[in-house]
Amino acid sequence: MNSTHHIKYSALVTVALLPLLILSLSASVILAAPDKDEVTDAPQHATGRIFLNNGDKLRGDFSQLNKKGLIQFNSTLLKKPVTFALENIVTYKLDTAQHPASTNTSTLARVELNSRYNQPYGDVLIGNIIELTEKQITLETHFAGTVYIQRPMVKAISFISNDSGTFYGPNTLSEWETPNHALTWRVRNKELIATKRNSIIGNKVKLQKSSYISFELEQPDNFQLELRTFTDNITSLQPKNGHKLTLSRSYATLSLNTPTDNNAFRAGLNRQRYPVRLTKKNIHFEVFIDAEAGTYKVFINGQQAAAMQIEPLAEDLPHQGLSLTHSSTGELKLKNIIIRPWNGVVSSALAAAPDTQAPDTIKLNNGDNVSGTLASIDDKHLSIETEFTPITIPLSRIESFDLKQASQQPLMKAGDASIWLNNGSQITLKVATINEQKVTGYGQAYGELEIDPSTINRIDFNIYDKSLDNTRAKVDSDS
Repeated sequence: MNSTHHIKYSALVTVALLPLLILSLSASVILAAPDKDEVTDAPQHATGRIFLNNGDKLRGDFSQLNKKGLIQFNSTLLKKPVTFALENIVTYKLDTAQHPASTNTSTLARVELNSRYNQPYGDVLIGNIIELTEKQITLETHFAGTVYIQRPMVKAISFISNDSGTFYGPNTLSEWETPNHALTWRVRNKELIATKRNSIIGNKVKLQKSSYISFELEQPDNFQLELRTFTDNITSLQPKNGHKLTLSRSYATLSLNTPTDNNAFRAGLNRQRYPVRLTKKNIHFEVFIDAEAGTYKVFINGQQAAAMQIEPLAEDLPHQGLSLTHSSTGELKLKNIIIRPWNGVVSSALAAAPDTQAPDTIKLNNGDNVSGTLASIDDKHLSIETEFTPITIPLSRIESFDLKQASQQPLMKAGDASIWLNNGSQITLKVATINEQKVTGYGQAYGELEIDPSTINRIDFNIYDKSLDNTRAKVDSDS
């Protein structure tokens, strides 16, 4: 760095020490300020925040990425743009991400890819399936237009209803609410993580009278998770309405959300001990709720563990929120959270599919399975050739289908970045272009993609570097 740029940078640091500016930027991660004839004036607005591997952060936006992996970064706090190497960048959070536009499609496809070696999750793309062949899946998305996915890299396909009371995640912390925006929960690696005892987080999911809730829980030595359903206040430990289901290592408890009325609380208390002891670290919970009847059935790892009944709720369901409270010590992790309307048929998602040689098995949302060969699919129906007769099934009645085929695992490539979209999709690409108009890159499962920046929540770089895990955890909790 020449003396002129050093003086500019020293002045910047002096300004940064002012209490009104949140800026800490080390010279070790700045490569150079571009020459005067190579840059334009910095924009008058910041579109995101960059987080560096030494813990520094800075508001601004990317203007260009060159072939050497150097990113030019603009900030209103800097007189001129600066250049960073990708190897020094942990995350870029975008402030400009917009909520997905509403769609006329009643059912969306959620395509999950195989994970890369030693990675905790695979890519997820959400959109409309246009075509499915032996070699590829054609998906129409709001973030990258038409995407062609290599079918052998696909692990599973499930279908998401656009109806009220539906949620698949976690995707980002912005989907949830905490009291006074407290940073007691975070989202990392598609897990919702509680970091402090008695921490609460809520979701305005609009639970339906009959609802299904499932999730996987990573069990500490002892845990207690409270689910407050149909609550009027999703960030309160003492709401005035709804039910409270408490799940622990040994039992489930169902009560009314009336903490100030001890008599009513005791009258509504219903506790059942599980028939088997939980020994696995990862537990799959499923809850089938009928609010009008006041019944709750709890399944653990595919087996019914509790069936309880309590005072029914009002028919009009004035309150439909859901909150989660981690009321024990240690860190609690939840993943693969699914909330959707329930059709009244009790059937565990872990129920064994029939043993068949058919290439495709479709699981319906009433628990039935249909085996055969997929014939065609459009945005409303799926047709399958069974052993006896062709069958056409509305997508709204399909929970998922299993593709029995040779599986291919995407490779880990240097320069891969993880791009998180505003509809819950997540894509791994080797990024080639980043600017206000587009983000482009190459993915082994998709080829070249061009993504609309307004649909991106964040981009994680250096995703295979385990030494950055602690730094990335701090980024996750940064508001």
